[in-house]
Amino acid sequence: MKEEIYERDYFELKQRERELTKKSRDIFDIAAQTGIFASIGERLTALPHVIVPEKKKFYEECLRRLEGMAIWLGGKIKGIVSYKEYDAQIQLTLPFFEFSEKEDMELLTFVTSKAHTISIYPEQNGKMRLVVYIDYFEAIGDKGEIIDEEIEKHPEVVEYLAKAHEAELDSLLADPQIYNMIESAAADLGITPRQYLELFDFALHENPEAIFGAIENAAKDKQAPSTENED
Repeated sequence: MKEEIYERDYFELKQRERELTKKSRDIFDIAAQTGIFASIGERLTALPHVIVPEKKKFYEECLRRLEGMAIWLGGKIKGIVSYKEYDAQIQLTLPFFEFSEKEDMELLTFVTSKAHTISIYPEQNGKMRLVVYIDYFEAIGDKGEIIDEEIEKHPEVVEYLAKAHEAELDSLLADPQIYNMIESAAADLGITPRQYLELFDFALHENPEAIFGAIENAAKDKQAPSTENED
């Protein structure tokens, strides 16, 4: 019998992934050096803010439950609601963290359900600190417009972002599976795979709801039973 051979070489794919990762780090470093993050942060903080009732309730309940854990294990707890930085956090310091019983798991599930970020840090005294960040406030204003305006003040950043985006599209087209899928759709429209990907990318950023809605409808149509042969 003839041999059956399955062989794939992912070296180039991994190299492209590494290049994209490096570009992401580079743009982060460039943005930090130009002070974009600081200027964006200042403008976002200057926006009017309102308390989000749902997150306020979550903060209070989260603080109550984590305080019970602090009492049980002899730890330390601190809750901070900042009307200057417009954020809220709960700091829980314990000798150790372990979630094993049903109640522990329920507490962990509750805390992670609505927290913005959860971090765990070791302290110099050997204890561990859990920090729960909560979106207690909501800014009133167009945050996306502020970010775009600050980025546009730095042509070098805009240029690098454009190059990084082009490299990302090139990487997608270099993937055989993605290319074959796009090539078929592009041929139906009489355009190149690159043009199709650029159109899809533009539409995805301009109106993502419509794109995902169309994909969902197409999937439903594909799954629906055929009625062609019905009398």
